[in-house]
Amino acid sequence: MASHRIAKVIKAHVITDKKTMPRRVAVINADSMTELTKSLNAYLKMYPATGTIYNAGFDPQENRYYALVDDLFDKPATDVPFRCPLNTDQLSLGQHDVYFKAYPSIKWCVDHIDGDYVYLGLYNATEKTQFNYINFINNAFYGCSTIAYRCHEYLNNIIPNVADYLEPVTVNGVTSKVFIPSYKMFSGEASPNGIDANDLTFDWPSVSKYNRMVCVSDWSAIGNNFWLSSPNGSYYIWFVGIDGRFYGDVGPTNSFGFRPEVKVRFKKSS
Repeated sequence: MASHRIAKVIKAHVITDKKTMPRRVAVINADSMTELTKSLNAYLKMYPATGTIYNAGFDPQENRYYALVDDLFDKPATDVPFRCPLNTDQLSLGQHDVYFKAYPSIKWCVDHIDGDYVYLGLYNATEKTQFNYINFINNAFYGCSTIAYRCHEYLNNIIPNVADYLEPVTVNGVTSKVFIPSYKMFSGEASPNGIDANDLTFDWPSVSKYNRMVCVSDWSAIGNNFWLSSPNGSYYIWFVGIDGRFYGDVGPTNSFGFRPEVKVRFKKSS
C-alpha cells in the first residue's frame, strides 16, 4: 500500500495500490492504541456487514495512532425497511380513527394526502388557548404567538416519541413539525391580505362546511370553534366555527380551540 499523510480528523481519501482498484477510505485518528481500538470497535458495530479496516499503525510525524477504514460514514448503516408510524397505511380523506402507534389514545383526522405524506389534524381536541396573550397592534400575526409556542410544547411534551417521523411545515412565517393550518389550507382561497397565498390547499376541509363540521369529535370541548393561523388585518384572526363557516372578527386574546396539525410519511413508494 502506498504511503499516506494521516489527517487529524475523519476525512475521505482515495487510495490505490497495484493489487486493488481505487477505493475511498476514511482516516480515524486517536491519541492511544486503546482509543483507536474503541473507535474501530464502534465502527465495526455500526457497519457489521460492510465495514472494512485496511490498515492501522502509528504516525511518528503526527504522534498519533491511525487506521484506514472503508469510508461508510456518509452512507446508511443498513437498509432499514420503512415502517408506518400510524395504526394503518390505508388512509382516506376525512378518516378520523387514525393514531400513532406510540399514542393510541390521540386520534387524528385525515385533512390532506400528498403522495406518500398525510396531513393530520387533531380530531379529539380538548384544549382552548389564546392566540396571543399580548394585546397591541400587529399581535395577530402567528410568528412568536402564544399558539405557535403551544405547538412547540405539544410536540415536546405530548407526542415527543413521534418527532422523528414528522416533517417540518412552514405556515405564516413559522416552520415547525406541529402547526396551526392557515386560512388558505382550510378554505382553498388566500386570506384577504394574501399572507398565505402560497400555501397548499387541504383536500378535505376545503371542500365544504360539512367537512369542517366533522373534523373534530367534540366541539363543546373546545368552545365551539378553533383557531386558524392567518391574521385578518392587524387585530383579528381567522377561525372555524361549529357551523363549519369561517369567521375573522375576534382578537388574539380570546380563548378558542387548539387543533394542531402534523405532516407524516405513511408509506414508501415502491
